[in-house]
Amino acid sequence: MNTTKIQRDVVIIGAGMAGLWLHFRLKQLGLQSIIIENQHLGTGQTIASQGIIHGGTKYTLTGKITHAAQTLTDMPQTWRHALQNSDSPILPDLTSARILAPHQFLCSAASLTSKFTAFAAGKVIQSRVTALRKQEWPKFLDHQTFAGNVYQLDEPILDIPSILDAFLQQIPNGEILLVNPQNSFQITSQSHDPQAVIRLQKKDGNTIDIHTPHLIFTAGVGNEQLKTILQDESFQTQRRPLQMTIVRFTQAISKQLKPIYSHFLGSTALPRATITTHYTKHTDQLVLYIGGEIAETGIRRGRAAQIQATRKLLKQILPDYADQPAEWATYHVDRAEPLQPGMLRPDNAVFTEHGNIIAAWPTKMALAPYLANEIASHLKTKKESHPVVEHDPQNILQHWPRPKVASAPWDQEELQWTS
Repeated sequence: MNTTKIQRDVVIIGAGMAGLWLHFRLKQLGLQSIIIENQHLGTGQTIASQGIIHGGTKYTLTGKITHAAQTLTDMPQTWRHALQNSDSPILPDLTSARILAPHQFLCSAASLTSKFTAFAAGKVIQSRVTALRKQEWPKFLDHQTFAGNVYQLDEPILDIPSILDAFLQQIPNGEILLVNPQNSFQITSQSHDPQAVIRLQKKDGNTIDIHTPHLIFTAGVGNEQLKTILQDESFQTQRRPLQMTIVRFTQAISKQLKPIYSHFLGSTALPRATITTHYTKHTDQLVLYIGGEIAETGIRRGRAAQIQATRKLLKQILPDYADQPAEWATYHVDRAEPLQPGMLRPDNAVFTEHGNIIAAWPTKMALAPYLANEIASHLKTKKESHPVVEHDPQNILQHWPRPKVASAPWDQEELQWTS
């Protein structure tokens, strides 16, 4: 068995949105970075995302500016620049990706509007929230029995598979590696060592040892394995699961329905439902992907009960859609983060350093660029001295298998549908 040793500045574990943004940002700084992924690109939280680039408006609905709202303020503009400007030297070229909608809406019951309306008029968020007159309401509310107020939020909705594909097109061979039972990997060093060593086991029995001063985990649920790797009981994570609901309409009905991108509020500031619209890859059927409170509480319900509860809610807020023939499914999502008091969501993107290992969580997909910038700034403060290794052939990974883009939840074959 032959072992080849190579050196890289950074090795990233996990090719979700956080890992992809981070890889681009580090390369832009001149660092040699590679990504290791053991499934499809975006598997997990990224592909399960509704594609909303939050600007923090949702976290101001109580009439107060939260830290989460402040952190998210600049994110829609950052993403738009990447989606529209292929010449930017500091942003990835996402111009080939699809924007599903340039903004979303917030449909608010009358009982909540007074506090939020007054707050939305303030200078802090007035540029991101527009109160609409009834004649300006989105088309999906035509013929509905909605009573309340409607706001337009300056928060785009993106097609996640196309975003992942746009990133993948920019990553040369040898910089993103698929590991599986035939081409496995293991960490063969300790976090207190100056260098982390990642051993790639090729199917022909030969190995490649990658030495790096920075091993960065952006693997979502996969970050949980760090508790064993670090052998540190203080490293604690949490999961906040969701049970999303998917409604798939027939092809004939799909052509008649208007797409929906909206939060629907009731008597509290927590959206009863957050609905985005997508289309199946092969049959172009319209799909409603439903999150919000119904998805958070849905984790306590079985599949059939969750579908029944979502049917009832859809009947209340969008009766014309609820009455159409459709198929229903549910989809489980695990939101993984560092442990917080009361299992609450962190207000910001988070990374923690443990010797040569960094664990990172964006906490919301929209914050992936912010997290990448924070880690890049942190690494710029460090001066590394690389050990001499036997070989450093730049093309040794050139023909290593690459991951494919994960399928959207509604396109996954294992999904169970109910009429």
